Amino acid sequence: MECLSRICRVAVTFSLLVMAAAMGLDGGVWSMAALAAPEGTPDAPAAPPAETAPPPVEELSFFQWMEKAQAGDLEAQCNVGVFYVNGQGVPRDYPEGLIWLYRAGNAGFSHAQFLLAGLYSQGFGTTPSDPFRCWFWAALAASSQDIPDEDRRLAVKMMAAGEKELSAQHLASVQKMAKEWSLGRAAAPR
Repeated sequence: MECLSRICRVAVTFSLLVMAAAMGLDGGVWSMAALAAPEGTPDAPAAPPAETAPPPVEELSFFQWMEKAQAGDLEAQCNVGVFYVNGQGVPRDYPEGLIWLYRAGNAGFSHAQFLLAGLYSQGFGTTPSDPFRCWFWAALAASSQDIPDEDRRLAVKMMAAGEKELSAQHLASVQKMAKEWSLGRAAAPR
């Protein structure tokens, strides 16, 4: 599923900057031009024709995303949740944001699962951190093939942090719940 929203593009940009830093490239010079051969060398690639450039992505408003979310689009449900949590284009409303993220995450949208794990890992608004819910959502995100490797590694780290905070009984309970969810026999914790 191609993610075209500004929210997801920011995450992709951040991931690319992290990758650039790991490769030792300065963010200011990190571009295809910086990787190309110097001007005038025989190996310098020709600029691609203008018609091959992808068309600009149209930004959707909150209300356009909401329309899609109400129609059942999981990416839109995730984005609406993020709009509410961040107060982007609408007043900040954590409970409403969680409802939308939960809908998308419980339906299997891995990016929403990852975001829920992050929110419960740190706590937000009036909601304190919750290692049980963090572990649950992180486990689902970590098992998905739809999220970037960096996010998967972060989900695994959130699970490890949650395991340190959970009692053996609570850990066994959340592990069972995640397994039951993946088999389609249980809903996610509210």
